[in-house]
Amino acid sequence: MVGITGLLLFNGCTFTRVVNLRYTPIIQTEHLADKTTPQKVVVESFEDGRANAKLAQHRLNPINVHSFKYETRDDIPSLTRSAIVDALLKSGFEVLPLNQPKTGQSLTVMGAVQTFEADTKAGWSKVTLTADVALELTLVPNNGGAVKIHIQGQNVQEQRDFMNVESAAPEAFDRALRECATKFLEHGEFRKLIAK
Repeated sequence: MVGITGLLLFNGCTFTRVVNLRYTPIIQTEHLADKTTPQKVVVESFEDGRANAKLAQHRLNPINVHSFKYETRDDIPSLTRSAIVDALLKSGFEVLPLNQPKTGQSLTVMGAVQTFEADTKAGWSKVTLTADVALELTLVPNNGGAVKIHIQGQNVQEQRDFMNVESAAPEAFDRALRECATKFLEHGEFRKLIAK
């Protein structure tokens, strides 16, 4: 019995925690669309192209055999799409609804989530969580060929409660996704296409 108990303790256990994700809209950004006749943009539904579906995993401390795995029930492709839609609306574009006929758009945006995960490093007194969000966007103008761009956002949060890392994860992912939205608006290829 002692040998079996020792084996169980050595192998450890993995506990799954649920993270509730969110996206906080950008408050203000540069107006990029034509002010007199705003360009119409279609943002198609995003795909999930992640190789890894889990958000994060960490041990309680450097020598603990027990680990925590973090997952979400939220729709990550829809969440990332909403960030791009928000960025376009805030910068003056008209985004056509998905459930209506698409006519008159100057640009169509398609997207795939490549990365949506956090790297966790456990120290003796804190867990450092680095959220990483990466998107591949395909921009299709009406007067030219498709252009692919890659954007990435990162954010670091520290958590001193080892048992409650899921409270820091939503903020880290939120800030990383907002960084992606901002980088999309600043991307040179996007600027070229809307200037045509």
